Amino acid sequence: MTILVVEYITGGGLATESLPVELSREGEVIVNAKLKDLANRSLMLLRDWRLPAPAALPQCQAAELMPVRDFTRAWQAALAQAEMVWLTAPETGGVLMELSRQVLAAGKKLLGASPQAVRLAGDKLATLGTLMQAGVECVPGWLIKDFTAQVPPPWVVKPRDGVGCEGAALVKDWGELACFPEDFLLQPWVAGEPMSLSALFAGGEAVLLSVNRQVVQNREGGFALLGCEVNVSPHLDGYLQALCQRIASAVPGLWGYAGVDFIMTATGARVLEINPRLTLSYAGLSEALGRSVGEWIVDLATGKASLSEIASCRKQLVSQTVWVSA
Repeated sequence: MTILVVEYITGGGLATESLPVELSREGEVIVNAKLKDLANRSLMLLRDWRLPAPAALPQCQAAELMPVRDFTRAWQAALAQAEMVWLTAPETGGVLMELSRQVLAAGKKLLGASPQAVRLAGDKLATLGTLMQAGVECVPGWLIKDFTAQVPPPWVVKPRDGVGCEGAALVKDWGELACFPEDFLLQPWVAGEPMSLSALFAGGEAVLLSVNRQVVQNREGGFALLGCEVNVSPHLDGYLQALCQRIASAVPGLWGYAGVDFIMTATGARVLEINPRLTLSYAGLSEALGRSVGEWIVDLATGKASLSEIASCRKQLVSQTVWVSA
């Protein structure tokens, strides 16, 4: 069984453009985590022709590195050979949704969320609406064009379909707000600790794997993710496991790994968004748990393990906190 491993930014998705520094750095961390987790599997890896081989590649027993100058051609050739596809790509512009659709259209096993779930999660405003309708407490949001001072400043504005901190900014008054596109999402700045959840999803069910603390820095009005502490709050697992389950019920197309960004306030968690793909926290997850989460995902896809079996195993693990740099 051959698994095609794709991290879009470092995998040639931007082979004809300049590589964005921060997203490339995060992508490199994630692709190395993927390779380590599936080091005993037969792998194919798409790789931007300008980049050296990933540091973790020598650990893999059977991995074919495919330099990419033309992403569409390389992607289609690799997809034809693979049986499974483990895809990480930005939701921006529908990239992740379209590639996921192509995997299923080719009759291959997709180790990720359905295209429909990706489309929803890629629209931050629609995601908030869906979750709030299902009773999930969220940080509310509006498009700037529809905002009529429902909440006072400061506000956080960001692209409706952006990735990570890309394009996000802290805005303190109406004058600053006028500088942003009217289709950007606006949310109130909420006091609390920026955190995330790492979870596995399948069939409308969820298993919380870790609670993570995000280290976010405000830079010249924008934001930068410096890194995260993975698996920091095991005592919150009961409450946040229930939150993951409500999200799974609201978005049943989530499958495999997904991350949930939230603010832990004095009165509880307030969800910001769902990331229907690997996030930076994933890179420290297997080390924190002492188990290959990638293997869990493959076993879930092949029927060798159920979500309930993974949940039972997770409860028995004695785990640690791991720092991951962005």
